[in-house]
Amino acid sequence: PYASINERRDDWRKDFRERFLPLIKGAKTPSQAAALLNQKIFSLVNVRYSTQRRKADQSPLESIKSGLASCTGLSVLLIDACRAVGVPARFVGTPMWSDKSGNHSWVEVWDRGWHFTGAAEPNGDELDKAWFVDRAATAKRDDPRHAIYATSFQRVPLKFPLIWDQAIDYISAVNVTDRYLARAAKPPEVPQENKFSASVAALAKHLEEKPDQRPALEKQPFAMAPLSKTDASEVAKLLWQDHFVRIRQSRAAEMQARELTSDKLKMPFAYEVFAATTARTTAACLRRPRTSATESASRARTDQSSPVAPSL
Repeated sequence: PYASINERRDDWRKDFRERFLPLIKGAKTPSQAAALLNQKIFSLVNVRYSTQRRKADQSPLESIKSGLASCTGLSVLLIDACRAVGVPARFVGTPMWSDKSGNHSWVEVWDRGWHFTGAAEPNGDELDKAWFVDRAATAKRDDPRHAIYATSFQRVPLKFPLIWDQAIDYISAVNVTDRYLARAAKPPEVPQENKFSASVAALAKHLEEKPDQRPALEKQPFAMAPLSKTDASEVAKLLWQDHFVRIRQSRAAEMQARELTSDKLKMPFAYEVFAATTARTTAACLRRPRTSATESASRARTDQSSPVAPSL
């Protein structure tokens, strides 16, 4: 099939086959090939998840052009990549989770039966594992709002519910809810040493270098990789820790001199330590009352006298 849903029809097949076929060299099964594509293509074409994408039902070339796609556009892109290299794949989704937390779309791959995966959410080389397993297990087969559907190339009476354009009724579908209801168990806990992706490890190694010797962060391959929520949280932690250390080092001379500088402006300050612990934490209080930036700059120019008592 040349299309999954109602996305714009693009001439993607030849280009995708030439670009993506080398990525699955060595894959023994359709499942392995799909998993490899899910791991590699999104960083290769520089597309990441974002609800700020232009529209939900983007074609693969529209997503590549903008660099952004939601779960629907990401799924269409992965499906077309699979189909281009001979891996049967189809579009799957629910109009609304049973807990009313939102809709979602994902991908199923045929390998002696249908197996699912989240687009741009690879789980190593394995399929049938995803963050939404528990939610899918509470789907309601006989409720059109909360059932799970897969698109069908065969014309059948049942239609796929496109929540972004409910007037469209030409996308055939099959109700696949039953296959997900038995999957209530959570995915096994990832060992601590493998908790984070290779991108997080690459960032950590990058930050170990001296700041003035690091290559541009935004140009590094790992900076383009999509992140899970766990990875994103760890990345934010690493970047903040690095920022804190660099600020502390760059401001050390000012703290020693007790004088803040900004271009040609200078502001003397004083502080007094009231308590200390073995962890070297201190409670300090600026002895100068709070002032506006304009007042501070004025005082920095004219007032070189000792600071006044603190106003608490």
